[in-house]
Amino acid sequence: MPESDILDISSRYETDSKITKIEYHSYTPYTTSFNNNDEIRISIQQTDVYPYLHESFIFLEGMFSEPDKVKLSNNGYSYLFEQIRLEINGIEIDSTRVLGITSSLKGYLSGTPDNYNCYENSGWNFKNATQSANDKGEFSACIPLKYWLGFFEDYSKILVNSRLKLILNRSHSDLNALSLKSGINITTAKVALNKIVWKVPHITVDDGERLKLLKLVEKEKSLFIPFRSFETFEYPELGTAKKVVWNLKTASKLEKPRFIIIGLQKGQSYYEKSIRNPILSPSTFLSNAPIIVIDTSKQNDSATASAVDVQLEIEASESLTGNIKLKLH
Repeated sequence: MPESDILDISSRYETDSKITKIEYHSYTPYTTSFNNNDEIRISIQQTDVYPYLHESFIFLEGMFSEPDKVKLSNNGYSYLFEQIRLEINGIEIDSTRVLGITSSLKGYLSGTPDNYNCYENSGWNFKNATQSANDKGEFSACIPLKYWLGFFEDYSKILVNSRLKLILNRSHSDLNALSLKSGINITTAKVALNKIVWKVPHITVDDGERLKLLKLVEKEKSLFIPFRSFETFEYPELGTAKKVVWNLKTASKLEKPRFIIIGLQKGQSYYEKSIRNPILSPSTFLSNAPIIVIDTSKQNDSATASAVDVQLEIEASESLTGNIKLKLH
């Protein structure tokens, strides 16, 4: 402690008690059908509450159809869903498609051993080979939505005067969420979801803070909500060529990519942080997640072009054989 602080006996004592309570509330879908290709909508209609979406999560309960033959693949719960969207006051704010691949690429690169146990609750089992279900195939899981959408990860403040809607689309097949046990060949296994709940913390504040928030709503002042979004592209099959040129998209100057992540799938330094404690060892990286990261965040913003063309060019020393698929995030 600095000497000036030790000698300053006249300073006032301040306490931070503006938040008086944090309580989780459960929100369930309109429908009870969670089959393949179903659309699942969960709404928060109250505008007089202060939801803290940064710490919200999805709670799942379900069952494997043939637990003696299959087990959950790594990050398997994410592969149960094809797309997720978030709407605020009827406007789509953020969305992610190919949810399993997108969250896997992000998790491999941004996860650390410190938070691996949290990932394990969400279905990450490549490290400890954890059994996600009991002998009957029944399972439950908690998936923080910050693993799925950039909005939940980056925006760490409450929302006011907002109607919210979370939309999940089930995958057309459950096979990507499952892996076969040794010596078994089966293509009919399924996952039955019995419960999907959106758990959202509600913040209760003292009278002084409530008055400030009410005045803010009365003034109808626009609030800035900055966040990063994920977008995934798939190149179905690279063929046998040594060189591939892939025109990805034309993006606005505001939406130009900051990072490009390339993953290769055969047979089935992320963000601006100085993380030097990756979740993968070098050997696991080579066997489980051969991923390439291109940092495109440092660019000349003074250029006058209003659009940015994104093109990926790959050149290999040998022919790309073996039904290799390319995933770009």
